[in-house]
Amino acid sequence: MEKLRDKPRRAKRAAPRQPRRTQEERRSQTQDRLINAVIEVIRQKGYAGLRARDVTAASGVTWGAAQHLFGDKNELLLQVATRVSDALVQQLDTRNEARGGDLRQRVATVVNLIWEVYSSQDYFAMVEIVRGTRADVRFHEKLVESLARLSTRIERLWLDIFEDAPASEAQSLACCNIVVLTLSGLAARKIYLRLGPQTDAILDELIDSIATSLRNARKATATTRATAKRRREPVPVIV
Repeated sequence: MEKLRDKPRRAKRAAPRQPRRTQEERRSQTQDRLINAVIEVIRQKGYAGLRARDVTAASGVTWGAAQHLFGDKNELLLQVATRVSDALVQQLDTRNEARGGDLRQRVATVVNLIWEVYSSQDYFAMVEIVRGTRADVRFHEKLVESLARLSTRIERLWLDIFEDAPASEAQSLACCNIVVLTLSGLAARKIYLRLGPQTDAILDELIDSIATSLRNARKATATTRATAKRRREPVPVIV
């Protein structure tokens, strides 16, 4: 009886090698780990509880490496605030839900978008950093710039979405200020006082009030609009 020949074994294909990360990619990923670790530590312990050992434990990066990447603690905190602000601005830029619907629907969408930003843990971390560094005036001013960018983006978003409302630009921005101040206060209440069961009712009341104000306002004359533009107050930076 003829012996069965063993089938030739196929050579195993080597798994494709992953492309090696560049030095810049490794640097960027390490920076991200440190920034995310700072946000997580602040979320758990607040700015007052932020310690280098907690950041290194959460990130798996030595403090020596962190200093090499950022220079010092202040520069790391500045990068955290800047990164969070830029991410939140991008989040607002990429949301198009507010473009359609009647006036109240648009107000509801914008209010909920802003609330989503203000009630986030990332925003809480940024505000904690800004509040915790007020004694260092120069450094504090740099941090406030990050919040100012976010406030400017909210203002631009608001004016763009409600351009067709009967309200003048000054009246519209006054409504925007009310929304920002109310939502930042609600966020502080939620974060620091652990209160928030009435949030939905407050948001509904705010939406109705703002929609009514925008709808019932009268268009200003050209002269009044020019005067209001010169006197226009920016959306407040909440710290």
